[in-house]
Amino acid sequence: MMTEVVFPKSIWAATAPARTPAPALDHDREADTVVIGGGFTGLSAALELARAGQDVVVLEGQAVGWGASGRNNGQVIPTMTAAEPEAIATRYGPAGERFAKLIGNSASVLFDIIRREDIAAEAEQNGWFQPAHSPGRTALSKRRVAAWQKFGFPAEYLDREATSALLGTDFWYGGMLNPTGGHINPLALARGWRKPPKAMARPSMRRRPSPLGCARASIGS
Repeated sequence: MMTEVVFPKSIWAATAPARTPAPALDHDREADTVVIGGGFTGLSAALELARAGQDVVVLEGQAVGWGASGRNNGQVIPTMTAAEPEAIATRYGPAGERFAKLIGNSASVLFDIIRREDIAAEAEQNGWFQPAHSPGRTALSKRRVAAWQKFGFPAEYLDREATSALLGTDFWYGGMLNPTGGHINPLALARGWRKPPKAMARPSMRRRPSPLGCARASIGS
C-alpha cells in the first residue's frame, strides 16, 4: 500500500519532477547491501555500490530527498569555510591533504555523476564566485586562489573590473572564481537517482544485481 508523502512547501517541492514512493516494505528481501536513508549520502552510496555490481536496496522512512538533502539552497560550492586547504594539510598530514582534495574536487564529481546518469536536476556548472567586500579582502582572495591552485584546482582571481563584468555591479572589489561550482535543484537531484546505473560492473555468478531500488520502510513511514 502506498501513501502520499506531502513535502513542506518550497520552490524545490513545487518544481522538482514528481516521484511515486515505493510501497512499504512488508516482506523479506535479500540484498548484498541495505542502505538506510534516501538522502544524498545514502543514494550516492547505493549508486556506487550498484555500479560495482552489488544488489542494493534503499530504505527510506518518508520519501527520497525528504530531509536536508531535498531542502538546501542548491549551491554547489567546492571550497571550505574559513579553513584553507594548506592549513588542513599541514595540521592533519596526509589525511588533511586527502580531505582538501576531496573538497576541491567535490563539485566536479557531482556534476560528472549528473551527466553520467542523465539526471534532470536543473544542474548548471557555471562556476561559483566568492567576492571581496573591501580592498583588504582582495589579498585573502588571492591567497585562497593560490592555495587551491597549488592543489591542482582551477581557481582564479578576478579584479574589480572583471568582477563587475561578471556580476553586473561595481560593489565588489574582486574575488575568487571557481569554475567547477554551480547550482542544482536538490530535490530533483534526489528524485532523479532512480534508474539503473550506467556502465554497471559485471555481475557476480551468484546472482544478477538488480537496479537501484528504493522501498519505504514500514516502520516510521
